[in-house]
Parts: sequence; C-alpha cells; structure tokens
Amino acid sequence: MILRLATAWLCLLFLAPLVQAQSDDSRRRVEQPGIAFVQDFPSSPPRPRRFTAYQDQTAIGYADRGFYHFRFEKASRDTKVSASQVKTILLEPALPDTIKTDADRDVLVRMINQYEKAAKAFPSSSTAIMELVEPFSEAVSSFDSGNIRVDGNWVNRVDYLDSQVERYDKQLRAEMDAAPSKTQFDYKRNPFYLEIKALAPTDPYIAERLARIDGDFSSLIARESLEKMLGNLENADLPAQQTKEILDSLAEVKDPTPNVSRILDQSKTAGELTTSTQTLRRSFNAAFSASPATLPELPADLASETGDLVSRMRQFMAGRPPAAMQIPDSQARNMLSVAEKIPVLRSMLDAKDYTAAAELSSKLATSADAIGTPVKTVFTNIHSHCNAQLERVAALRAEAEELVKSGKKKEAAEKLAEAIEIMPNPEAEQQLSDLNAK
Repeated sequence: MILRLATAWLCLLFLAPLVQAQSDDSRRRVEQPGIAFVQDFPSSPPRPRRFTAYQDQTAIGYADRGFYHFRFEKASRDTKVSASQVKTILLEPALPDTIKTDADRDVLVRMINQYEKAAKAFPSSSTAIMELVEPFSEAVSSFDSGNIRVDGNWVNRVDYLDSQVERYDKQLRAEMDAAPSKTQFDYKRNPFYLEIKALAPTDPYIAERLARIDGDFSSLIARESLEKMLGNLENADLPAQQTKEILDSLAEVKDPTPNVSRILDQSKTAGELTTSTQTLRRSFNAAFSASPATLPELPADLASETGDLVSRMRQFMAGRPPAAMQIPDSQARNMLSVAEKIPVLRSMLDAKDYTAAAELSSKLATSADAIGTPVKTVFTNIHSHCNAQLERVAALRAEAEELVKSGKKKEAAEKLAEAIEIMPNPEAEQQLSDLNAK
C-alpha cells in the first residue's frame, strides 16, 4: 500500500514532462540521459533503468497507451517498452552554462530538492536518482566557495567581476569622452553603467568603482562647464554682470587649473585698478570743483599717481586678460592726459594764445567726459572764453581795417592796440607799427 502511494505521488510529481512529451511530435527523439521507472510485472514495484536517449510514441493525451523506445545504458539498440509499464521518466537535468547570482543558485537548489523528494519516494533508487543532480550539488558547492559559471566554465567570482567591471568601465568612459556634450550625456542610463550598478551591491570594490565613476563624471561636467565659462570670458561684449557671475563661479572651483588661477589673479588686479581709478577720479573732480572757469593747481602726487596707474594698466593688459575683463584704462589715460596738459594749457592762456588754447581745451573737455562734470565744466568754460576772445580780436581787427579805409588811422591804431592787448599777434603788431609811422 505504501509503495502504491509513493508510486502515485511520484507519478504526480513528474507527470508534467510526460504530458508535455505526448503533446509534441510523436517521432521526437530526446537525446538526453535519465532514468525510467519501469514496472516489469503488474505486481512488481517499478525499478529504475538508466537510458541515454528515448523516443515517445504514446497516444496523445493517454499516458498508458502506446510505447516508448529507450536506448538503455550498455545497450546497442533501442528497447520498446509499453507506455503502461513506464510510471515516470526522470531526465538528467542539464547544468546551466550561466550561474552568476544567488537567484541562479536558488534554481539549482530547487532542482536538487525536487530530486530529493523523488529519492525519498523510492529509497531503494535514491542513489541513482540523486546521481542525476550530482552536477547541481557540485555546482552549488563551487558557487558557495566563491566561483561562478560563465559560458559553461567555472571562474573565480572576484576575478571575473573585476574583469567585467574593468571592461564596462572602459566602454562607459569611451562613450563619455566621445559625447559632444557631457551635460547632455545621460550616463546613468547608459547600459555599461547599469551593468556596473547591478554588480555594485555584490562587492564593496565594485561599489567603490561605481562611486569613482560618478565622481569622475561630475568632474567631466565641471570641466566642460569650466571650459564654457572660460570661452565666454573671451567675449568682449559680455555684460558686466555675467562676467562677474562667471568669475564668482571660478572662485568656487576646487583645485583650480593654472589658467583659472591666473584669471582669478587678473580679476583681483582688475578690481584694484578699478578702485584706484575711482579714487583718482574723485580727486580730480574735487580739484576742479573749486572754480568752474579756472584751471586748478593739481597736487603733485595726483599727477604721479595717475601716471603710475596708467603704467600698471599697461602691464595688466600685457598679461592678455580675458576680453570680458574690462578695466577703466581709457578713463585713466584721460586723467593722465588732463594732468599732463594742464600746464600746457595754462602756458597758452598766460601767453594769450587763444587759438591753441581753444583747440586744446576742446580736446580736454572731450576727455573729461569720462572723468566727471566738474572737470568738463572747467574746460568747456575755458574753451568758450577762448572763442569769445578770438571773436573779439577778429572784430577789433575788422573795425581797424574799415577805419583805415576811411582814413581814420588813429582810431584804427587804437583798435589794433586793443586787439593786440587781448591776444598778441605779429601781423597785427606790424600793422600797428606801420600806422604809427605814418
């Protein structure tokens, strides 16, 4: 009774493969070894018989009708066995070519457990049954000892993972380097990155490698961003606010390159030059505020400081700073020009050379646009005064000429004398001398 129950249970356990075989082409030959439990006589228990191949020729849908053809071990030809005598067939399972993960190991263990249940049902055949899954047991032991199976070969798990990660890493970095834009390269969706990420939880070294890749990619993005910022700084038309934002970003760069350090130093120098220019500009406007129509006496140190500032600016520009890094060099040059030309203009005014003084004061008024209103006001007023004097002199000489034509030489001489008093002129002086001699 116990035997019949065990046989029934075993048939139920392995019934699915038989039904599946009957639903296929009846001429299909299975070239796979296994064990067939064959009942030689109705009253005898099924006994295991090893085979190397078999062919199912049973009636479809009826497990007890038709025949099986077995190539039993050590037999030179197939043996025909009635389907009613074959209680179950246990195929020797093929060891998977790939056993890498715990999930793969679980598949092996489940298969071993199934065959262990069959062995318990037939204790007398347990050895033969378990021999079918002996490679599975050996595979579990090999896996547990640190090996994995790849393409049918057993390799050390750590060595294999290291080589795989190395390969994925190189392929990922190659695609990173080839990407036109690092910021648009979604490396976290890259298949090579995903392969490494999938392996990371299994090994601390791989997790560290993944973290290094993340860090390296962040560096690539930062480098590309840095290159873009440096490129933008070469635009002379870049607004000042954007230039400041870029320089502020460069100041936050960790481990700056020599080029970045140079630009940051230049930015500091540019700021100092700008501050010095603003200080001198205030000093110039203060000096010119005393009298709106009189040339001031500039402090000696103001002129020397202006010359020193211009010299420093020339040195700064010789260092080829980025085009967007503007300094008020034209303003400094204008202040230096004013400082250098004030004595010249004063000499012209003292000499009453209003023609030269008018021309120079006009130029200096234009230069003063970048300095300030007080400075411009003085030069504008001086230019107006010079023009007024020139107009007065021209009018007096014209009157003198008309008086000469009218025969009024004395009155003409007086007009010429007045014109010469305003602005000495060799030609007018000779005319006056000629009139006085007559």
